[in-house]
Amino acid sequence: MILKGSIRKFAYGPKANSASYVAHLRSLGMAIGDDKVIYAPTKCEIDTTRPWMIEIGHNISITEGVTILAHGYDWSVFKGKRGDVMGSAGHVRIGDNVFSRMNSTILKGVEIDDNVVIGAKSIVTHDTPSNSVAVGDPARSIGDIDDYLEKRRTAQIDEAADLYDCWRRNSSEGRRREIPPREISRSSSGSSRKANRGTCRAMHTSGCSASAAHTIRALCSSRLRRDHLQATRSSSNIWMESSQDGRSRLVML
Repeated sequence: MILKGSIRKFAYGPKANSASYVAHLRSLGMAIGDDKVIYAPTKCEIDTTRPWMIEIGHNISITEGVTILAHGYDWSVFKGKRGDVMGSAGHVRIGDNVFSRMNSTILKGVEIDDNVVIGAKSIVTHDTPSNSVAVGDPARSIGDIDDYLEKRRTAQIDEAADLYDCWRRNSSEGRRREIPPREISRSSSGSSRKANRGTCRAMHTSGCSASAAHTIRALCSSRLRRDHLQATRSSSNIWMESSQDGRSRLVML
């Protein structure tokens, strides 16, 4: 593992991993907060020609193919036509808790406020307000982050059932009826890792993917949500706990 890391560092330099890339950008003068993750440093471009013009907040996730620019070179056309040599630069500020999906581009002079999701392949040319979801070319706000949260809470139940069903039908481990791996456990629910693992184990022991999917959907949409914590056991060895905040979580006995 150490040898593999050393080879990668030799091959890619500061972009060998997220931590080394962030440290490199900070050393150049870029203001970067804590808990920043760059998932594919070798496939991202963060402008270092004017690093002091880029500010990035806390809890930022930058995925593969993302580009952040603090300058432009469009004036080269003016130079070719009129001989004008012009400057082109703009301050970029990305607030806290921002997620930028794959292949999105953030151009110079843009401010993205807190709690924002940037859609895949979006081109951010103007400021983006806080607590919003922005997509498109140019990127525009299409909704409130709280509305998006509620959509995701609803969608993740069907996605979890589909995830497990595909894993069991298509993977060699699933066809052998083994216990789902941690990757599926983490993806299947918004609860704790222990509860996630229990959910997948319960889905597995139910003996029928269609039945498990139905059970999960039924449990999470049932009328068992009450003011005080309670638990009800289903026929598939799944428990649903409901608490005062109205949220449900699936656990295994």
